[in-house]
Amino acid sequence: MTNHSETLRQGIQHHRAGKLREAESAYRRVLQQDPNHPDALHLSGVIAHQMGKNTVAADFIRKAIANNPEQPEFHTNLGIALEMLGKTEDAIRAYTEALHLRRDDVRTLCNMGKALIILGDFEAATEKLRKALALDPKCADAYNYWGLSLQHQGEINAAIEKFREALRLRPDYAEALYNLALSGKYDSADHKDISDIQTLLKRPGISRENVIRLGFALGKIYDDCGLYKEAFAHYQNANRLRHKSSRFNTRALADFIDRLIHTFDSEFFAQQTRYGSDSELPVFIVGMLRSGTTLVEQIISSHSHAHGAGELKKIGDMVNALSARFKGKVLYPEYVRHISARAMNTLARSYEDCLRRGTGTDILRISDKMPQNYFHLGLISLLFPKARIIHCRRHPMDICLSNYFQYYGPGSDPAYDLAGIGAYYRQYKRLMAHWRKVLPLKMYEIQYEELIANTEDNVRRLIRFLGLEWEERCLSFHRNPRAVQTASVWQVRQPLYTRSVHRWQNYEDFLGPLKKSLGFED
Repeated sequence: MTNHSETLRQGIQHHRAGKLREAESAYRRVLQQDPNHPDALHLSGVIAHQMGKNTVAADFIRKAIANNPEQPEFHTNLGIALEMLGKTEDAIRAYTEALHLRRDDVRTLCNMGKALIILGDFEAATEKLRKALALDPKCADAYNYWGLSLQHQGEINAAIEKFREALRLRPDYAEALYNLALSGKYDSADHKDISDIQTLLKRPGISRENVIRLGFALGKIYDDCGLYKEAFAHYQNANRLRHKSSRFNTRALADFIDRLIHTFDSEFFAQQTRYGSDSELPVFIVGMLRSGTTLVEQIISSHSHAHGAGELKKIGDMVNALSARFKGKVLYPEYVRHISARAMNTLARSYEDCLRRGTGTDILRISDKMPQNYFHLGLISLLFPKARIIHCRRHPMDICLSNYFQYYGPGSDPAYDLAGIGAYYRQYKRLMAHWRKVLPLKMYEIQYEELIANTEDNVRRLIRFLGLEWEERCLSFHRNPRAVQTASVWQVRQPLYTRSVHRWQNYEDFLGPLKKSLGFED
């Protein structure tokens, strides 16, 4: 036991000094002698999280909890790892257990507030954050997350006040600076926020993730000011840093698209008996990220008989749950051929229950604007043969550049170089061309540029496609008070503008690799 204690102490010293490899080695030596040592398991999980290995982190911390379930910190750190994996509801359960053990823990209250914001429960999130501030009035995290909650609800000025209060308490708070940069449009390159960001970037010991985050913030500010050369330099540097750890694999994506096309071919759909739900309630808004899906949902949800559910993870969760059930013996999408009609009906009811939650009986259409559901349109057609698909399209150069300029945060894994983004776009385009040929669903394709240029005609056609009566309020979508939880949170509060159309031309001198990847070279 003495050896355990000394080795663990050394590991903790290395950990506090930022020497993660040395600390990891020390904790591993403890676990070699005592595989169930709760502290070594927990700290190994914390290090795995810091290294971006959140699945490993969650596994370690679950084992620690199994051996010592009374440690609130274990549950909190499990929640953090689960949140990074996109398992927000599981994270909230972990935070709830931590608060059961230590109800006044400010860190856990803040993290739970953040998770509740992700789920769109802003009232509950604010209650947790207010409680955190009552316990610690100088908690910068609570102000930052409260600002996020307000930002999503369209209360931009109030959000800015919270972000600035967070920065007053913690001037080196990179996340608050980033959130502030996204809260409005800058018109001067002399703004104090720029010098604050530049000062922070020069600080010794700043984390790589914060350098990336602040690089995207500076790029956005300089783009607002029309300083495109300076903006691109910051975006490029941030993307280069992120690209070093990206696991995006063009070949693997192409192989997956091949398998989707092979599985969901014309013969497959011709052989299907009708099962799933007859409901016309679901509307799936799909497309590349940054294609205008948030704008389209904002328009639809302005109708009195429609509701926007936001980016639901339910379809992706179903795919993952089915993959676990088949235990790797049959992979997705091939295992779809082995799902019984009864199971398909159960999945459809489960999804519809999720979709319907919190809405009234007068709601006839509910949209799910998870863009990546375009991968799953074959499965969706089996679950809901009467569903409607809205495919959002945008000029390839604009959509790829917008993705290059978007900070997706740790835990996501898109391409981070121009050629890679172009390759991703080509695969997306290939799959959508296939769905057009074989999909037995109603699909409406809306072009972003046409929507901007001729708004009323396009919105009228969209509402007609949904089978709803026309309402003038659909043209005043920017006044819609519903919460928006994407990077478009500020833009959709504004009337339609043309600034984002052909935006790529401002950066044409820097986009050679993207042009080549898309086949746009002269």
